[in-house]
Amino acid sequence: MKVAITPETQREKATKLSTWLLHAGAWCIILANFAWFNWKVPQSPFAPDEMMNMGWAWEAGLLKILGAIAAFFTNFYRPVGALYYWILYNMFGLNYVPFRIADLCILLLNLGLAFCLFRRLSGSLFVAYLSSFLFSYNANVMSRISYNGAFVYDRVCFTFYVAALLYYLRRRSKGDPLNLRSAAVLAVLYTFALGSKEMAVSLPPVLLAFELLYNPSRDLLKNWRPILLLTLMTLAYIYSKTHGSEALVTNPAYRPTDITLNHFLIAQGSYVDLLLLGNYSLTPLIIAGLILAAALLASAFRSRCLWMALMFMLVTPLPIAFLDRGTGRLYIPLLGWCLFAAQLSVCVANFLTSRVHSRRKYLIDAGVQGALAVGLAVTLIHRNLFVQSFVIEPMIKNGALTWQIIQDFNRIRPPFRPNDKVYITKSPFAGWDVMFITELWANVRPLHISEPGKNLPAGAAVPPGTNVILSFDASKHMFVSAVQP
Repeated sequence: MKVAITPETQREKATKLSTWLLHAGAWCIILANFAWFNWKVPQSPFAPDEMMNMGWAWEAGLLKILGAIAAFFTNFYRPVGALYYWILYNMFGLNYVPFRIADLCILLLNLGLAFCLFRRLSGSLFVAYLSSFLFSYNANVMSRISYNGAFVYDRVCFTFYVAALLYYLRRRSKGDPLNLRSAAVLAVLYTFALGSKEMAVSLPPVLLAFELLYNPSRDLLKNWRPILLLTLMTLAYIYSKTHGSEALVTNPAYRPTDITLNHFLIAQGSYVDLLLLGNYSLTPLIIAGLILAAALLASAFRSRCLWMALMFMLVTPLPIAFLDRGTGRLYIPLLGWCLFAAQLSVCVANFLTSRVHSRRKYLIDAGVQGALAVGLAVTLIHRNLFVQSFVIEPMIKNGALTWQIIQDFNRIRPPFRPNDKVYITKSPFAGWDVMFITELWANVRPLHISEPGKNLPAGAAVPPGTNVILSFDASKHMFVSAVQP
């Protein structure tokens, strides 16, 4: 029996098709922007720090890494990142291309998670798409996140952080408190976020901000259990990182020295420079004024989304605000900046057309919103192209020496055996990089590696019983200067 095609059915099909085309077109633009600036990522060799990170993972082994993920409150260094390195190293060895492809896959997953978060917080597909485009590439942040493999901790922290946030928001959108099972899932996601990087500790206050902004009429006491659980996990995590002989703060790079409002505002000023791709040299007073202006705009437009974005901008950088660290560490805070810019453009467009009275007002609204969105996008692309022109090549060359030494190993193939003693002389690195490369390439246990100025006094003689001596020529190429039976 034939089904009659009515005008209503035709209109419904046409609407579905046009909606699908709009979604497909928006994603094509976002992914094209992502691909345009990231297509050279597979050409980026291992960064020097990656050899250290991978070496630690190799030395620890799978069972110890998994145990450290479960015991998130220990001082094991970022075990989720170690798991990432352990898996890829055991699958692909010291071939950096699969690592970079995996990095790109994680970035694409994170872009999808970011879109879902923008959609849920704004309630607007237009804002979600515009925010996602702005988020898809910011040269100062993403050049590190994309082209420097050592920022894997930021990439995977983002994945589990936003996944936990989305899970909480999805469950809370039903208006019911999280049950025991839901709280357990949330805790597991948060555990993996904490095991990825210290940036994750900002999640509980972000959840609290969401409750206060999006569910003000409901009794917060009914929903305190999951937030309290994550807060207790955070306190245990912070205590472990700040107490004990192996605590993270024993490293000067992770020890805050000036925990003041003035320093916080100075840090925010540096984030403005980085995220807006400029050099504004903003004083703490100006930054305080900009924060106040953003709060006034959120109040004037009565926008929960603007308030949430502002809270995100201020809260998520707190783990690094007093450590003078920036660049790729702003990967999670970038979410707030993109959401604020996109939502503000829509609020401004609606304000500009609020007094327009026309049967075609929706077209005027769309035109103004589109014009502001194009202006934002063109400005971002222009600044990205400018910064990219002098940032990316140094980022790619950052791993050139590491890759050269790996290729030298592949060429000379030293005959390493378990319990061999290896002596390294005239290393081209100031750090321990060659020692980590050696143990990773050899992939035998145990291997006793020594180097003057590292685990031997500077100028120390070759230790007795040394089996292999590795040296470097004037071009920093490796050669075997002696092999003993």
